[in-house]
Parts: sequence; C-alpha cells; structure tokens
Amino acid sequence: MNFNFLFLLFVYLFTIERASAAVTPTLKPDQDPFYKAPQGYENATLGTVLRMRRPPQKLRSVYFPVNIKGSWQIMVRSSDTFGNPTTVVATIMEPYNADPSKLVAYLTAEDSACVNCAPSYAFLSGSSNTTKSTQVEMAFIRTMLERGWYVMTPDYEGPNAAFTAGILSGHTTLDAIRGTINSRNETGISDNVKTIIYGYSGGSYAGGWAAAIQPTYAKDLKPYLAGATLGGMVPNITQIAVSIDGTQFVGLTAMAIVGLLKEYPKVQSYMKGQILHNDTSFKAAYELCLLDAYAHFKNQSMFEGPNRYIKDGWGIFDGTVVSEAIYENTLGVSKDQVPEIPIFVYHGLKDTLSPFANVEKMYNSWCDWGIDSFEFAVDESAGHLSEIVLGCPASFAWIEKIFNGEAPVKGCQRTDRLNNLMYPGSSYSLYSFFQSAFVALLGGNIGPNGEGLDSSSSNSTNKRDLWNGLPGYSISY
Repeated sequence: MNFNFLFLLFVYLFTIERASAAVTPTLKPDQDPFYKAPQGYENATLGTVLRMRRPPQKLRSVYFPVNIKGSWQIMVRSSDTFGNPTTVVATIMEPYNADPSKLVAYLTAEDSACVNCAPSYAFLSGSSNTTKSTQVEMAFIRTMLERGWYVMTPDYEGPNAAFTAGILSGHTTLDAIRGTINSRNETGISDNVKTIIYGYSGGSYAGGWAAAIQPTYAKDLKPYLAGATLGGMVPNITQIAVSIDGTQFVGLTAMAIVGLLKEYPKVQSYMKGQILHNDTSFKAAYELCLLDAYAHFKNQSMFEGPNRYIKDGWGIFDGTVVSEAIYENTLGVSKDQVPEIPIFVYHGLKDTLSPFANVEKMYNSWCDWGIDSFEFAVDESAGHLSEIVLGCPASFAWIEKIFNGEAPVKGCQRTDRLNNLMYPGSSYSLYSFFQSAFVALLGGNIGPNGEGLDSSSSNSTNKRDLWNGLPGYSISY
C-alpha cells in the first residue's frame, strides 16, 4: 500500500473542513439559558437528565452540515472533583439506520478554559470560528455515524471550563454516559447499549480518567462499557508543560493553569501572586479557544527568562498546591485507579507534545497492577499531530472489532509498528472515513443506509472492489 498517497489524501479531506461559511450566529453558552442549571438540581441523582432539547441550530463541521436522523442536547447532574454537585451538557447524535446497541462517547480535544469553546456549542451552525479546532473533529465523528453508531460528545470540562481537571472530566464523562442511557426513551438507544469511550490528546485525558475512576465512581455502568480507545495519550500535564514551554503550543500551558485554578480554590489563591507584569496578556487564557491561544502565546515562556509569566518559574511544580493538584490529576500513579474495561492506546514514538515516556510509564504501571486488558499500539514514525491521521484508523478498527463481539487482548500487549496504518483493519477504516467525507460533500444522509458496514457483507466486498480501483491500492482485513 502506498502510505504516502494515503496520508496526503487523508490530510486533504481533513483540511477541507477548515473552510468557513456564513450562517446565522447562535447563542454562546454564557448567554444561552439552557446551560444554566435548574433550581434544585443538587437533589437529583448522578446521571439524571435535568434538561433536554433539540439543538437550536443544525449540527455541522467547519463547513459541511451533518445530515443525520436526529440529535439532542441534554444537561445531566454530575459532581466536581470534590463531590460537589455540578452539571454536564452533552450532544447525542443518531445517524440514519442506526444500530441502537452501539454508542461512542466521543471526547473532543477542546483544550480551553473558556466556557464558550464547549463542543455542544462548537458543533452548532452559527458558532464562532474560534471553535474551528473542535469543529474539525466532526470529520471523525461523521465516520462513526456513517457506520451506524450513535455518538455522544460531552462538555466534560463542566460549566466552568476546568481544563486539565482530570477527576472532574472523568466524573462528567461517566455521568454524560449515564444521562445518555437515561434518555433512551427519546433517542431510541437500546436498553443494553454497549459504549466505547474515544478521545485523542485532550480527549484522551478525560477518557483515561473516566476509565480509571469508573470502578469506584460508576460501578453501575460496567455492563454498558465495552472499552476505551485513547490516542495521543496525556497522562501527565507537568511533562507537557516542560516539553512545550517556549514553543508554538505554550498556550496550552496558560489554559491548563487557568482551568486548574477554576477547579481548585487553593490553586487560585496561590496563583494570585504569581503572574508578573504581563498579567493582562495572561488573562486572555480565560477567553480564548485553542487556536487563538496558540497564536496569542506563541513562542513565549511561562517559566523561564525575564519575560516569563510565572514569578516562581518551574518552582510552582515543587511542593506547592499547584504540584499537589497536578499530581492528583496524573494518570498511572495510584493502584486504586486502574481501569476494569479494555483499553486501547495508540501513540507516536516521536510525540514531543505528550512525550512517549510518560505514556509508556502509565502502560507499565497499569500492567504491573493487573489491568485485565491493555493493547498498546506504538507508532514508530509519528508525532502528536501526525498520529491523528496515522492512528485513528487503527482506533476505528479496534472499535469495530469490539462492537462485533471479538475479544480484546488478555493482559497487556504492546506492538511497535512502522506506523499504525499497518494495524489490522485500518484500510477499511480509511475507506469509511473517505466515504463519510464524500457523502457530506454531496449533502447526503449520514449512516449506513441499509448497506451494512460489516466487512463480511457482500456490500462491503463491493466497496473493497471500488477502493481497490484506486491506483496502487488493495484493501485487506
């Protein structure tokens, strides 16, 4: 297979999503009454649906509308890091000819401490162009919908946009799944739905925490959870801060600090005396979505030099309330936080944003502590951004395998490949990605449309023949 051609074609279709279209603006979360918790919500049990509506605008990617059979937005009772009542908003999507027994909880890489960057808003027609990095992820969601799977995407940072509050994001993700199951009379989801958690980069952080704390926080969900697939894994936010300081990605650090102080009052108090002369510039992190934060803080340093933002520099990670909060939100450091559901992690060996060594350490820890199933797909050629392209087809293939009843690995299994496009079943996953993109381009309905995406079906054989017609290609399973 010509992987170079595949890569370029994949990137081309992915970047089509970056076009923009003029549509009627929609209310932002800080202006929309739907996002305000109803009176007395604190008395509801975890996972209770507090509000439910049809989205006020059509769902979309950056450019293409998403023509699906149905969609809903729900507000669900959840709890914060400390067990205090809070809420989470989630968007549920039903494709045409959906399989009501299959649900993907898709966790976006929102990576922002601003409430107006939430995915429930970003995926609405008329949302701000500042949410483009989230809108682009609809390309992956659309691929899942094309296979007939329901998709639910939660605003897992909660109503205060507490980015990097891992325990919170685990709570809200699990409660959004509870709420989705509880909404089944309206959405048509099956009573015995099987759910897989999916997240890349920032989404993997929330997904990893949901999997790690599910045995203690949401035992009732165990029959409904089939696994979690996590790419560009983020177990340790301190190491990310070290690796990106002074680079084009340093805006992540600013928003991570703001997100953490929103959740931890002690961190908020500590940080009041830490911001140096560029306080106004730093406060932009409260208002920016991901791409704008990259532009605003590009190549600046949070911790080093005379123009740094943080007075104590790297010292804030040494025995302070900040370091304590970060440690509490680091995956793979506690034997009491080991997932019971099957885990599939794909990660690039050359990842400099989330260094591979941190993911390897988490893998080794969870394996040493007796995790039941952990498949680790190592991509020898990919970095953080390229693994989005090279790794997600492997993730889709793994989801398909689990949904079709194939057993996950027993114990731990690590496989190093030149790239993860070589993972079994990735070719067909690429096909379905392209198919959903073409369907969207033509304005067609998203869903299997009676074709059946099972690779054993005659229709799938016909699709393989069509794909094999491309120069230099053949599909194998």
